[in-house]
Formats: sequence, structure tokens, C-alpha cells
Amino acid sequence: MPAIPEIEQLIEDYEATESPDTMIAELSDGRLLARNAIMNLLGQSAPIVVAVLAIPILIKSLGTDRFGILTLAWVVVGYFSLFDVDSACIDKIGCRKYGKGQTKEIPA
Repeated sequence: MPAIPEIEQLIEDYEATESPDTMIAELSDGRLLARNAIMNLLGQSAPIVVAVLAIPILIKSLGTDRFGILTLAWVVVGYFSLFDVDSACIDKIGCRKYGKGQTKEIPA
């Protein structure tokens, strides 16, 4: 089976990469860092803008009583999303240990 040219190019690029210090320096370049910070800020502020625009519409269409029930449901969902952070952390620890071959040290 002939090799795919894109994969061969990726392998050549990977083998030609410089030291990790150089890669870190490239990733922490001022412009790239500023662009990523702005994109992160926009990504976090977009739901706030949507909520500010959507909540008055929801209150008018649902009424205050039903909107109150919807708000309580949002609180419950938000409360249980706190537990998701812990599971992501445990997954990360487990993956690191597995990658290093330390499978006996993975928490149960």
C-alpha cells in the first residue's frame, strides 16, 4: 500500500522539529499569546451576551412563574456540572500515568 504524501510530510516535519524550548518560545510569542487571550475572552463572554439578550424574551414568552422553574433547573444543572471538573482531572491523571506505564498507580 503506498504511503499518503500528507502523512510522509507530517513525519518529516515531526522529525525536523527543534528542541522543546524552541517550540515553547514559538507558542508563547507575544502576538500569538495576545490573539489566543482575546479569543478566550470572546468565547467566555459570548454566552453572557446571548443570555442578556435571551432572558427578557424568555420572561415575556414563559411568564415569571415558568421562568422561575426554568431558572431552578439551570441552578441544578450548574450545581452538578461542578462534579464534571473532578472527573476531567481524574481522567487527566489516569491518562498521564497510563502513558508513562504506571498503571498500578492509577487511582481506582
